[in-house]
Amino acid sequence: MTTKEMAERIFSGDKKTLAKAMTLICSHLDNDKEIAKRLLPIILEKSTPAYRIGISGIGGVGKSTFIEALGSSILESDPSIKLGVLTIDPSSPNSGGSILADSVRMNNLVSSDRVFLRAASNNTQLGGLNREAYELVTLLEGAGCHYIMIETVGSGQSDDRINLLSDLSILLQMPASGDSMQALKKGSIENADLLVIHKNDGLLKKEASKASLLYKQRGQLLHSTSGHKETPVFLVSSIEKTGLKELWRMIEKIQKKQIKEHLLEHKRNSQRKELFEDQVVAEFRELLKNSKTLSKEKKQLEKLLDEKKTSPLLAARSLLMNLHL
Repeated sequence: MTTKEMAERIFSGDKKTLAKAMTLICSHLDNDKEIAKRLLPIILEKSTPAYRIGISGIGGVGKSTFIEALGSSILESDPSIKLGVLTIDPSSPNSGGSILADSVRMNNLVSSDRVFLRAASNNTQLGGLNREAYELVTLLEGAGCHYIMIETVGSGQSDDRINLLSDLSILLQMPASGDSMQALKKGSIENADLLVIHKNDGLLKKEASKASLLYKQRGQLLHSTSGHKETPVFLVSSIEKTGLKELWRMIEKIQKKQIKEHLLEHKRNSQRKELFEDQVVAEFRELLKNSKTLSKEKKQLEKLLDEKKTSPLLAARSLLMNLHL
């Protein structure tokens, strides 16, 4: 199959070809990298941007269950909508392996012809995403997805990079836990567009209402003292299917405002530039690890570090100076 044929199949929504292309994007083989280099510009030129929704929150908050419920609501709202789901799972720092089990918890979405779900490893990258996340989203857009939901690793308050990939970010919080107060202290909700108190069902309903009130009061205080925007708070139960329609209406309202005021393209231009800088740093790390010339220089500097004849900062500057950058 030629690169052009692969692109045409992706544009037609062929799931098998889309899955193969995503594997190529995440591959470290030189031949696969060359194919990706030819494929992505074709996809970027002809695809229509989807609306990207980032989902973050600590492990155990129910992100996958929430995506299953919200995704089902999105599909029910319009029979013509195609939905992409990208989940980023943590990988072992030792083996590099990842379980990638999110699809098990999203049976309804996985079985739909209008949904493409891809689970990917974060390859021990910090920030909740992986290096290829932008390119994977690009392929989903090429396949005609109107909305793309991106689930971060879920390692707590380090999922900040989701704002470099999403048009709208949703932070999930749990009732009846110390996480609520932790978020208040560290300000982890300030970068979220919407806040969802999840698992608002059963014995947790009372605690969920308390948490909701707490966040709303905090938002009002921030707004009155510093002018910071108030983050809308929603009580949601993915099990009882409550709060989802109200949440979806708010998402649509924000999307329409962003489109009307031409905010999306400006935001995405800024995101692409910051992601570019991140990738330059990541590529340099790969170069440092694989280049024989740099490896020799690096070992010499590491010896000086062991002998306490230089510091990490000075050693790094010395290495860069020798590259004549």
